[in-house]
Order: sequence, then C-alpha cells, then structure tokens
Amino acid sequence: MRNSVTLGEEVYAEVSKIRARSRNILMSTKDWERINEEDKSFLLDLLKFHHNYDEKVKNFDYFTAAAHSSHSYSRCFYIVSIDENKTKSVNYYFFYYFFIIFFLTLGRFYK
Repeated sequence: MRNSVTLGEEVYAEVSKIRARSRNILMSTKDWERINEEDKSFLLDLLKFHHNYDEKVKNFDYFTAAAHSSHSYSRCFYIVSIDENKTKSVNYYFFYYFFIIFFLTLGRFYK
C-alpha cells in the first residue's frame, strides 16, 4: 500500500509528482543560483530520506543547481555549506534521478 509524504508545504501521494517538482526546480534554477526558500524546504524534506542526512546537512547553507563537473550533459543539485570560519564550500552533489529513486524507493515512501 502506498503512503503519502509531506515535502515542504505539500502532501504527495505519487512519486511521479515528486519527480516532476524536483525536475522543475532543477531545470528552472540558473547555474549556481541559490534555490528559493519554498523549494529549499521541499528539497530538505526530501533529503531527510537519505541514510546520511545529518552528515549531508552539516553546516548547510543552501541548495543550488548546475551541470555536473565531469558530465556536462547532466544537471545536479549541490549543497553549499559554511564552515566555522564562514568559508563557503560545495560539499555534495547528487544526480537528479539518483536523488529521487534512491531516497523514495528504498522503503520509506512505499510500505
């Protein structure tokens, strides 16, 4: 049986709707532009499904999107962090489809 999940301010009952929203954010964000607060909330809630969530969001500042450094044909989300010296760094990137499939289909969305 499928359960719904709340991401940001919205409730989703279908993975396809989550995938569409994520893709829309990814494609509408200019390279290295800060993702807005509403989309940030959605992505943070989605990222909570990752088994290393606490590590991924340590010193979290914001999400951005850009082409992958090695695969220019593929856009990715990036997590930008600030360390204790207020130095910004791009710590993690993740592929769009990996993000959706990995976080949602490993059991928390479907029960």
